[in-house]
Amino acid sequence: MKLTGLAFFVATFLAPAAVSAAEYECTLKMKKSGGNWMGPEIYIDYDEAKGEATVIDEVINHYNDGKRLTTTSITDNDKRVTFRYLLKLVGGSSTTIVGVAYANQKYSLTILKPSMKAIITMKPIGYSNSWRDEGACIKK
Repeated sequence: MKLTGLAFFVATFLAPAAVSAAEYECTLKMKKSGGNWMGPEIYIDYDEAKGEATVIDEVINHYNDGKRLTTTSITDNDKRVTFRYLLKLVGGSSTTIVGVAYANQKYSLTILKPSMKAIITMKPIGYSNSWRDEGACIKK
């Protein structure tokens, strides 16, 4: 069957775009090792065709004025998809001589395929400690 006019345009340009977007909803176990610096739910909008994603959870919502973060890098292969992102200037519970200590936080969220297991780590830049948690995701 040969497509012409509007049918060709829809099949060629619009249909592939609909398939290339993915939404992930991840629920973390909220283990003590996570330090409450992530989750408990994480939402990712991933445009696979463009290789771009945005992410939000309660921590991002609080420290980034309710705005999603754009990922800094994405690794996507047959075994996993990893989203890396940076939350800037988060006020911590420690203080310095000039007031509250602030740190940029690097996150890495890996979703294993096909189990949909989530592994997330967070490292405050300039500090030696880090946090880790696990959970499960669903792809919508």
